[in-house]
Amino acid sequence: MPSSFDVAVLGGGIAGATAALAARRAGASVIVIRKGIGATSLSSGAIDLVDTLRPGGRCVPVVEAVRWLTEARPYHPLAQLAAGDAGRVVEAYTRAVELLREPLRLAGNATGSGPLLTAAGNWHPGGVYAAAHGPGAMEGLDGARFHVVALDLLPGVVPERLTAALDRRFGAAAPAKSGEAASAAAAPPPTPGPTSASMPAPRAAAPATCSLGELMRLGAPLNASPAILATLFDDPAFAEAFAASCAERVRRFKPTHVVFPPVLGLARSAENLALLEKALEARCFETLSAPPSLPGARLQAALDAALSRAGLVVIDGTATRGVRDTVHVHGPAGESELVARTFVLATGKYLGGGLARNGRVRETLFDLPVFVDGEPLPERTLERYLAHSPGARQPLLAAGVRVDGRLRPMDAAGRPVREGLFAAGAVLDGVDYGDDLGGTGLAMLTGFVAGENAAREVPR
Repeated sequence: MPSSFDVAVLGGGIAGATAALAARRAGASVIVIRKGIGATSLSSGAIDLVDTLRPGGRCVPVVEAVRWLTEARPYHPLAQLAAGDAGRVVEAYTRAVELLREPLRLAGNATGSGPLLTAAGNWHPGGVYAAAHGPGAMEGLDGARFHVVALDLLPGVVPERLTAALDRRFGAAAPAKSGEAASAAAAPPPTPGPTSASMPAPRAAAPATCSLGELMRLGAPLNASPAILATLFDDPAFAEAFAASCAERVRRFKPTHVVFPPVLGLARSAENLALLEKALEARCFETLSAPPSLPGARLQAALDAALSRAGLVVIDGTATRGVRDTVHVHGPAGESELVARTFVLATGKYLGGGLARNGRVRETLFDLPVFVDGEPLPERTLERYLAHSPGARQPLLAAGVRVDGRLRPMDAAGRPVREGLFAAGAVLDGVDYGDDLGGTGLAMLTGFVAGENAAREVPR
């Protein structure tokens, strides 16, 4: 392995991986140093740049939502990238999505706004998403007939809420055919196995469940967690048996779309969805997920595979600052010193270790100044940055590194802290993924811009 690189990316989540791939495409030699797999593995499956969802389930165009955010929070990194023109953000985001569309199996488009259905029966914004959720993108599905398949004892999945959410949004748009409601009501009670509810008119049959006994008959253990179920679905024999069991119970409802919880395999979810679509003669899709997230784990695995295919050097270890253009890496093979011409800081916030509090909140690698809502964060008196009302925004969770329009970290006077340093993702001031103002899409965009700018900074 060489000891010198054009770009060193510090962090291995979606911000860091996108930065590395963008810099590599720009012709730079790149190394990625990461402590772990990043918070990307906890993501829902939606690639959300900004919250486009409004009351009543209406989604506004992405450019409108970006414009609102940049006006409301001028310190936010999207405001720095926009420089008064929200269209610039959407154009850069579109290029970032296209860079990762094939390696991550993404569907949708950067200007779309969703919404997508979650496992708890809520709606989540997202014009770009993993392909497994694609047929569930709710724009343009008026008249569709849905069928929800539930799995017994699966945490985080609320089948009744899924049915109710779909019924409220689409029920009245798909009236039952003559005699259909009566025949459905007269049907015999389902045997244990995957079943559910099609939704004509404003009524929705209660979703039935794949019972624990049925799952065990197919080969699932008693403690069938989402991760265990995904491992089972990666076995073609289990997937085929499950599809056959579904077909016995679902096809009689004649749905156009069948909804599954997000557990249909870690490596073979696409193949399993195709298998189910053939067996059920309907479009099949998974809901989005809450942590622990199989869609997030798939996304991280796809990012790792993309880094490998691009020939990038990835080191699992901890980086500490050296002098000038060096970093010390503490990894499985011991300690080494690496030289890089430019750096991309994508270390995350508190969860990823990019920020820590030890008497004061600090950035852990370069000791960069930390800001909250555009103002320097004081070393003490942090109480005023904590909200005590349930559901209120927590400013301290959005604290981070302040950047300019090129994503260079800035000091309190608005000057770049050092040449050749860029930042992306959750480490940025104004970014709080729990605030519903952007998630993996924001990390992808800022990683893309930081990676391109880092590669351009390299002397040729």
